[in-house]
Amino acid sequence: MATVIAIMVRFVKLQDLVCFGMIPLLAFIAFVARPVFTFLLDAEAANILALPLIPLLGAGFLKTTIVMPHIFALACNRPDISTRLNLYALLVVTPQTVLYVHVFGIFGAALSWFVYHIWAYAYGIRRIYGECLKISLWSFYARVLKVLALVTATYGVAALVLLVTTGPVPPSIWALMIAYTVASLAYAAGAYMLVGSSLRTTLVFYARKALRRRA
Repeated sequence: MATVIAIMVRFVKLQDLVCFGMIPLLAFIAFVARPVFTFLLDAEAANILALPLIPLLGAGFLKTTIVMPHIFALACNRPDISTRLNLYALLVVTPQTVLYVHVFGIFGAALSWFVYHIWAYAYGIRRIYGECLKISLWSFYARVLKVLALVTATYGVAALVLLVTTGPVPPSIWALMIAYTVASLAYAAGAYMLVGSSLRTTLVFYARKALRRRA
């Protein structure tokens, strides 16, 4: 029993670390994508590529949240879940992908990747939590909603402030970086409060260890 509890504590710690930890990277991509596309290509191409980036980043977030559950399923000797997930995706997602690309072009291709991860939520996560972890599926969704709420309250607010203050004129790279930095600091503080106590303890331990080394 103690071993099972220890495994679950480690799983929750790693799940929190991955889910909360990947957001700053995804947010950085979102903030700098348009100026980078403009620099590498031109303003028109940047506008075209900005829209498909939205479902791609959304899919990136969904992918992040399912990494640890799928690793846990493999550790439980249940590779059949991932195999069936991808097999059924050929039947469920592939026809939609063809339709999306035909109707929406490059945006449809990006949207299909988001739809695939929605399917992974609907099939894979449900089975992993019910058959491997044997805990409520709502604990998974609750963690995802916490992350999304924090993202909205930090990076979402920063993006809204930029939109209101700059209007139709694209913000400068300096304005983007300032907004991103402030939002990231707020996000880090919020994430520290929302993660599990085990991960907080680990973060404090390594922070103190780093400070001792500097001293």
